[in-house]
Amino acid sequence: MQCPNCGQELSDRDLICPGCGWSEESAAPETIVAPEENSSPVSVPETEMPERPAEEIEAPDAEVTDAADEPEAEASEETSETEEAESSDASEADEPEEAAAESEEAAAEPARKKRSILPVVLGAIVGLLAIIIVCLAITLTTLSKTGKMPAFVTSIQNAFHREHFDADAVAVRILDENGAEASALDNEQFSFYYWGEIYYFIQSNGMAFDPGQPLDEQEYMDGQTWQDFFLENAKNSIQQVESMKADALAAGYTLPEAYQEQYDTILSSMPDYAKQSGFTDDDGNGDILAYVQDSYGASATEETFREYLYDSYLVTAYSDEIYAQVTVDDDALEDWYDENAEMYESYGITKSDVPNVNVRHILIAPSAEEGATEEETRKARDEAKAEAERILKEWQEGEHTEESFGELAATYSTDGGSNLNGGLYENVYPGQMVEAFNDWCFDESRKAGDTGIVETDFGYHIIYFAGVTDNYYWKQAAESDLHYKLYDEALQAIVNRYTVEPTEDLELSTPTAISTLAEAAEAQAAEAQAAEAEPAEAQAAEAEASAAD
Repeated sequence: MQCPNCGQELSDRDLICPGCGWSEESAAPETIVAPEENSSPVSVPETEMPERPAEEIEAPDAEVTDAADEPEAEASEETSETEEAESSDASEADEPEEAAAESEEAAAEPARKKRSILPVVLGAIVGLLAIIIVCLAITLTTLSKTGKMPAFVTSIQNAFHREHFDADAVAVRILDENGAEASALDNEQFSFYYWGEIYYFIQSNGMAFDPGQPLDEQEYMDGQTWQDFFLENAKNSIQQVESMKADALAAGYTLPEAYQEQYDTILSSMPDYAKQSGFTDDDGNGDILAYVQDSYGASATEETFREYLYDSYLVTAYSDEIYAQVTVDDDALEDWYDENAEMYESYGITKSDVPNVNVRHILIAPSAEEGATEEETRKARDEAKAEAERILKEWQEGEHTEESFGELAATYSTDGGSNLNGGLYENVYPGQMVEAFNDWCFDESRKAGDTGIVETDFGYHIIYFAGVTDNYYWKQAAESDLHYKLYDEALQAIVNRYTVEPTEDLELSTPTAISTLAEAAEAQAAEAQAAEAEPAEAQAAEAEASAAD
């Protein structure tokens, strides 16, 4: 059986797709991109220019994104759309046509997607929703067999050396710029954030620390221990969420309907997630409370988890609202590009006066199979050419409109990246497509309504020139970067108005799953030690018997 949402193979026991979170009782959640490794999702760029990662950072789409695949989030289906999606993205997944043949410069081009304010919180939520927890359990179970887990757990349980865990005691206070308390989290709520950091880190990086040694005795870097690292990240996530939440509430902002629907969908799916993970009540239904406590500690409640999840959605929606409100005018774009021209030119983005274009095409790929002879390949290409000519003639003898061309693309094109939208590629920029395709599109004599057939390594392309746009590639790149910079500054201005102060009562609750693994590891270690001792004891007994004889 395949998941109807993402196509992943499912077993008969899979009530929920481990790849995308789809279940029969709920719509499959969409994906969000995970925050950059070991970095704050709202961190100020180290330099004046936003960093240029190979993987682009996602900008908010018209439709709300969801928690269920973020860190593979990161995970996961980077089914995320890029700015070029309108012109070239899906082709890489289906056919290796012109859109997939990008140059090295294009592969390294500037980031043009917004990093979500959403912190590692959603990494933890993804884990709870059957993805990270599965990875974590496999990792920790393997480690438990080595007998190392007890030290890992003990170091967490003793992080603040408390004898009794008080779930209701205030763990951290969030103070505003005047030093007044804006909000506070108790130990139960703090544990959600802390374990969110642990789960997200292990899922993304593996067990980079030694679970055989206490975390507070292992250096992460520059004198900071791993325990300090996770606690600091938890505090940072709290600062981001609570500051954005406070600002949103002060502005009278409420969760938009689309986000509310996604939130409700996750909650309705929780029984399925719990059941698939083996947590059921006496009637065989998914036991949500047991599931949550297994992941976050015996003090966790369904209500607290719902609040934790809701805050994440509220912050994400509010951050996207801020992104949407950022505007950039042409003069600012000119100045921004000029200030950073050297960097842009290093990525092949020049201040060209050639505008982007919109085109439609029908790809007829040769049917020659892999390993075909030269003669078979030539014959297949000849047949593809003849078919392309036939289709073009069919269009010319028909209504010969852009709409009718799109209908033929849907019928005949083998380009999986565009045939579902009438073969349309919008905002194609110079150099984006393979040479022959590019040269035809950007011929100086080209005008709206022109058609032609172009041969490339991928086959024969029947192209319809829809017209030029008022967009320029350098402007798109500069606008995206400047937009993100202004957005990032707006978020930082909010976050920097608040601070997080731990209290003397801060402590952590250890999730049942990890405690259980630690107990199992301890028992296995004891058994291994006993097994090693048995031969020595047998030899001693045998020696004693021999001496007696």
